[in-house]
Amino acid sequence: MDLSQLLVPLIVIVVLLVLLVSLPGVLLGLVIIGDRQGGIVTKRFSFAGKSLPAGQLIALNGEPGIQADVLSPGWHLWKFSWMYTVQKVPVLLIPQGEIGLLVASDGAPIPPERILGKIVQCDDFQNARSFLTKGGEKGRQLGIITAGTYRLNTALFSVITANSAHMNEMEPEQLKVYSIESDKVGIITTLDGKPIPEGEIAGLYLPGHDNFQNAQAFLDAGGQRGLQEQVLLSGSWNLNPWFVRVEQTPMTEIP
Repeated sequence: MDLSQLLVPLIVIVVLLVLLVSLPGVLLGLVIIGDRQGGIVTKRFSFAGKSLPAGQLIALNGEPGIQADVLSPGWHLWKFSWMYTVQKVPVLLIPQGEIGLLVASDGAPIPPERILGKIVQCDDFQNARSFLTKGGEKGRQLGIITAGTYRLNTALFSVITANSAHMNEMEPEQLKVYSIESDKVGIITTLDGKPIPEGEIAGLYLPGHDNFQNAQAFLDAGGQRGLQEQVLLSGSWNLNPWFVRVEQTPMTEIP
């Protein structure tokens, strides 16, 4: 048999295989997201003529632009390439013993009396829609993420980890779970909250904030900015370095 006679059917088979693989994506708008991925969706245009409100980055109601909802692992139909682009991003892993800080690129403005965005229920920042619709605020966040795997909308949230600390003018140690030695205590200074009244040298002792690990509870209870009456004892603590500063001192030196 002539070689050219063999090549023709081979070419036909290859073309058919390519068509079989690509047709579902073309005809059905099929996008496949892997187990350790998320899909960031950008809508090219809207038939209804919708547009994002001025100053808003993330679309919540079908407007053109970056969409709030992240595609989860699996098969997703009707994401036609002429209507959408889908960026596949890896899930975020925070190792044991570390924390992640977050900066939101969209949301309500942070009130002038505070420096950090309040904590809202949004599944540890994994539900961008909930973050935005429940009053999440633009900028540096009061909430942190601890060891685990997270599927985030990376168009909305930038995450600072120990690996990226230097790029964000921080030290890697600031992104570690904070440990206080057995023979020391931690003197606490909070960086957000109400001002301490004139004449007082330290903020009032407040229960219910899990040793400053629940920063929102501290602020909701009227926590004050500055030196704190309460100290931290020996142990490991998930603390936001944008919210609290700790100075360790030997127990015998506590007045």
